[in-house]
Amino acid sequence: MREDELIFLGMKENKRKKEVDLIEKAEATRARRKLIQNQNDIEYQQAISQMRQTILDQEGPDMKEKTQDDVRKYFLAHKEQLGKFPVFPNEEEGGSAKMLNPLMPLPPSSKKTTITIFFFFFSKTCSSLRKSWSFF
Repeated sequence: MREDELIFLGMKENKRKKEVDLIEKAEATRARRKLIQNQNDIEYQQAISQMRQTILDQEGPDMKEKTQDDVRKYFLAHKEQLGKFPVFPNEEEGGSAKMLNPLMPLPPSSKKTTITIFFFFFSKTCSSLRKSWSFF
């Protein structure tokens, strides 16, 4: 009884109230952290979607153009070597990925043909470098 009076007058600390306050504070802190985690997750998902859209809008056309150029180079090299255009590889053979492989041999797979293709691309690259570096 005396202890209750001292607590009521504020002369003594209420241990039960202190424990309840700590539990309430911990629960409030946990709720605040979960709210922040949810907000951060929403921001993260938005950033991912924005990054995907940026890649599609800005880098996608460049990647598509480079791939088309590589396929064209393959067809032109094949025509120059064999005199006719190649048949487009079907999906089981690898499709256009087969043509994008830089060291892929042409159909009559002889060592000479592969070396010839290498030198064809090598000479084209060298000539383009000579043109671009000629002004130095």
